[in-house]
Amino acid sequence: MMKFEDKDQRLKLTTKYLISICFLALVIRLLIVLFFPFPEAEFEDHAEYNNIAWNLLQGHGYSMEAESYNKTARRGPTYPLFLAAIYSVFGQNYTAVYIIQAILSTFTCLIIYLLGKKSLDDDRVGLIAALGAALYPAFWEFDRQLMTETLFTFLLAMILLLWIRTIKENSARWYPLIGILIGIGSLCRTTLAALPVFILLGLLLLYQDKKRAFINGVTVFLVTCLVIAPWTARNYSVFHRFIPITSNMGKDILGSIIPHKGIDWKQRARDKFMPKLKEIMDKENKSLDDAAIELTVNEIKADPLLYFRLLPGKFFWFWRTYSYSEMFGVKGPSWEYIENKDYVPVFLKLVLLILNTLPLLFGILGLFFIRDKWRTVFPLLLIIVYFSVVHTLIHPGSGPRYHAPIMPAVFVFASLGIIKIIGLVRSR
Repeated sequence: MMKFEDKDQRLKLTTKYLISICFLALVIRLLIVLFFPFPEAEFEDHAEYNNIAWNLLQGHGYSMEAESYNKTARRGPTYPLFLAAIYSVFGQNYTAVYIIQAILSTFTCLIIYLLGKKSLDDDRVGLIAALGAALYPAFWEFDRQLMTETLFTFLLAMILLLWIRTIKENSARWYPLIGILIGIGSLCRTTLAALPVFILLGLLLLYQDKKRAFINGVTVFLVTCLVIAPWTARNYSVFHRFIPITSNMGKDILGSIIPHKGIDWKQRARDKFMPKLKEIMDKENKSLDDAAIELTVNEIKADPLLYFRLLPGKFFWFWRTYSYSEMFGVKGPSWEYIENKDYVPVFLKLVLLILNTLPLLFGILGLFFIRDKWRTVFPLLLIIVYFSVVHTLIHPGSGPRYHAPIMPAVFVFASLGIIKIIGLVRSR
């Protein structure tokens, strides 16, 4: 009877902590999105997502332009449809989007708790991981933007939770749903599209029953393809060429061979590559996307060492962190504030940077402590490896915007690292 009471009391206490963490997460996010909204005019991506969503509601089809309404495949449909659903209820109201994203981000904290609890069978791991997510400034930043990050992170966290549950239950029933979510996620951010291949290879590594592993992996792959197929068919019907998801994948691939050095690196890249792109497009009658892919291959063939020299730097850029102090109006470099003896902005920058960086440092410790039980957290390990490989090899994206979607996995490892360090300190 005593054990039952202890267990019941522990459940009540855990529930109390979890509710408090989620409440904290929601309050912080609502304060950010309501009092520190993002200046929309500063970012081209915002305008594109907004225009597509609004044009859909106005009956102008899937288009970006405000007057010509030419059809586009520049953006996948998941996030514009998400915006269109909100606009259909609240009108073209950015604040409504931010509030809903703040709520969705809070649910992500709850999912992260479940990830930690179910993967390592420890409520403490889940609670600390959820708290880390609640206090993660990068999440606050993305909640106040018309960008895919908040929705995409939620989808990816759901995929990880279902896969962890599948492994724990030793059941195949969740694999079709995993495939559906990967398909929806791929139509949100194309970087997820190759994940089914990694899942198939991962299952073959994880299970001794190779036939069962192969069937489950192929199930995920086929379901993902079925979800993406209608959009691919639409693109072929409209543009008369094969565009699996978006028409700017070539630009992203081309960006992977550009050194990110100096604040003007994008302009220098345009000056170098635009004449070559135009030549390919004119001579071979190719689209910009196809020309970018061909130019990338040509550049790598001409100087393969350059591509490989860039890889370490790109890996570092993918995982780099910064403060996101701009959300509070602190935009200048720290040295300027120090010269003017204005130390409050410097302190704010430092606190935000610490909150963004500590999960990565403790996550490394957690990986060290879990190394002998890697099978129990295999999905979390795989997603970290997958995103690191994709962004290092074939994607120019870097920084928290690109590694934020896999932070749910990092928070679980960071939580484990914190618990192990506290245990070691107490044992002395």
